Amino acid sequence: MMINKNKTGTRFRERVAGVASVLLGFAFFTGAMARPAGPENDLDLIKAKGRVIAEGTNKDSSGPLAVKSYRVEKIDLTQPMDTEINGQIKRVDKAYRVTVNGGPFPYRALVSIMCVDGVSIPAVISSDLNSLVGVTFDESRLKNGATMAVGYGSADASCDASLDMYSILPEKIKLGESR
Repeated sequence: MMINKNKTGTRFRERVAGVASVLLGFAFFTGAMARPAGPENDLDLIKAKGRVIAEGTNKDSSGPLAVKSYRVEKIDLTQPMDTEINGQIKRVDKAYRVTVNGGPFPYRALVSIMCVDGVSIPAVISSDLNSLVGVTFDESRLKNGATMAVGYGSADASCDASLDMYSILPEKIKLGESR
């Protein structure tokens, strides 16, 4: 019997990525992860107080993940930091937390992925399983009329209908006046 090593290797990587996603989600939402010294880390950004700059109002579920609505919050960093945006290192002083409500979102052997106009934002599942939360430093991803979707896939998956349980939010991003 001949085994296709590429498929086996891909499945293994997807399982490892899925397990890592579950562990990171658990750590982010229970506070079990050690907090490194220095600028904000992922845990800080998931829990930090932010200012709502966009929030959906839809109450009806859509898609296999029963997505309903979203919230975008701007978080002022305690100090500027360098991060990669579109392949370039940029100094930023703000982060944007994006939350998609719906679910319940099951923990899977695949990575949870949030998509904004076809660009992925890594996401973790909340402890109550009713939301996915992602953080981006790239303000250009968040624009009026952007389509949001969520699903599960490998860490390098495309943001399209090929994602497992792909669900498109029924409303587009509508940013507030003061951004």
